[in-house]
Amino acid sequence: MFKDHLAAVEAKHEKEMQLLKREVDKREAERARFEQLYRHAITPKPAPAAECLIKQDELLEFLAMTHLETEDVEYITHQRELIISRGQDRTEQIMRSPELRAWLIEPNSKELLIHGHSEPLPVSPLSFFCTILMKNLRSVERFKSVAFFCGCHPHDEYGGARTLIMSLLSQLLQQSSFDLSFIDHEIAYRMGGGDTRTFCYVFGQLVKQVKKTETVFCVIDGVNFYERNDEQDTADVLRFLLDLANESAPIYKILLTSPSTTEDVRQAIRDEDYLALPEQAANTLGFSKERVERQWQEEFGDGQG
Repeated sequence: MFKDHLAAVEAKHEKEMQLLKREVDKREAERARFEQLYRHAITPKPAPAAECLIKQDELLEFLAMTHLETEDVEYITHQRELIISRGQDRTEQIMRSPELRAWLIEPNSKELLIHGHSEPLPVSPLSFFCTILMKNLRSVERFKSVAFFCGCHPHDEYGGARTLIMSLLSQLLQQSSFDLSFIDHEIAYRMGGGDTRTFCYVFGQLVKQVKKTETVFCVIDGVNFYERNDEQDTADVLRFLLDLANESAPIYKILLTSPSTTEDVRQAIRDEDYLALPEQAANTLGFSKERVERQWQEEFGDGQG
């Protein structure tokens, strides 16, 4: 009887120990779970990625300016013979100028205004020079280059300040990937309403995203045709594009050309950033595209050193 009683006591004790162990294990598991929840609560969480309201391809589609600059360059190139007959030496004069060399070579943001002192033609020898310049700039991977030919877009629904900045914005978007999360509903709404200053703001934000090791080139040909316009938007866009040269990064270079003289634009440019071509060519050499290309390589190579 005693042995049976002892065995029963031991069995009861073992059962109680098992129950106690399960309770301890249960509480230990709960404690571990609470510790995990606590650590999760106090651990700093990364900021959620900003949601893009509009994708890059959608913005390009909205701007509807994808082929504008390419079509302008093709048109100007087709006018080559007529253009050359009006100023056959203009391109080579500019290529040899110390002002252009300084604009291209100096490792800092810079402006340059070129006056052709010739007929105020919508498409001029300076326009042809700009097409050659853009071709060479586009051949360098670390350059982001945009251009607009004012003489090809008079002040109608397809011209003016808004077309200018929208075209530049479209060209830049086609050359790199950008973070568009800064475009909120208000900015999208203003762009949808055609607000020129908002397009300027977006362009400026994209320029700031360009790598510091790269250079942005902006070329505006025939600026005299837009200077004559009384719209404040035109003056605001040109002033904005010039002011970008005062930003710290990336390097931003802007070239403005005019077959004739300008007034307001000239006043905004320092003397050292101004090139006035002579009224007549200094020589009578016929134009040679091959000679210009060779001179470009000799003078500038692939651009900045």
